[in-house]
Amino acid sequence: SLWNETPRGHDRTDGEGWSICERLQHGPPDQRIVIAAADKEQARFPLDRAEKYTQEDRDLFPEVTVQKNEILGPNRSKAIVISSDVASSLGEKPTEVWAEELGVWPEGGAKLWNSIVGSCTKLGARIRVLTNAGAGKVGNWRWTVREWFRGMAAEHPDRYHFWSAPGWVAAWSLSRKAELAGAYTSEHERQRFLENRWLDSDENAAFDAVDRERVFARSSPELGFRILAQCQVIQPGIYRSAVVEVDGAVNAALVLTASHLHRVFAHPPRYW
Repeated sequence: SLWNETPRGHDRTDGEGWSICERLQHGPPDQRIVIAAADKEQARFPLDRAEKYTQEDRDLFPEVTVQKNEILGPNRSKAIVISSDVASSLGEKPTEVWAEELGVWPEGGAKLWNSIVGSCTKLGARIRVLTNAGAGKVGNWRWTVREWFRGMAAEHPDRYHFWSAPGWVAAWSLSRKAELAGAYTSEHERQRFLENRWLDSDENAAFDAVDRERVFARSSPELGFRILAQCQVIQPGIYRSAVVEVDGAVNAALVLTASHLHRVFAHPPRYW
């Protein structure tokens, strides 16, 4: 089993698509390869890569085809794709599992991960985790899994391998790193995705990660739009203002944005 943690631009998904095609074409019969991703959009990437290889390298993979959410091979072998945002149990007896971008799986994805570990341990199947560095350590189940993998690699090096790249190591894509460096608006995101550093806490530590997951997992289109405002007199001539905006139509979720402004006014603002 493998934990592979690298920055963006290190061809994780390309290598995954190639390896799965190779396993299906030239491996043993009756394989059941499971590709688990954070969401449906992420789950499409391995399928797209596999389809590219089956078309461009048909002589290498003559009997591998991509159909909807499956990659089919000869001798009754296949790979299926599932996403952690809709699946709570594995429902398969895998010969190996590829976990895409585990560092950004939603909070509810822990159920699927536990199912994967249980099935693979029982069946002796390998787990391949391909991910960027994540954010948050204390109370973060993804970090717990990472450290478990690292411990297993130290204790059972014949069955587990852990690798976290010490920064950007792909010489062939250094020009991409320079391009991406200016695109990220956050130094934290640059650290995660370009330098491969797992952050001690999420960038927005004001809200608990579990609470944020619950907010964005539910839609509240009936809420509508409103602005709540409050002004507090600190002392004569100094006022503290707080604005809270609630919009249930954005991203089909409840979005709560709070900003606290400390301003000095001769008189309270008129809009209070």
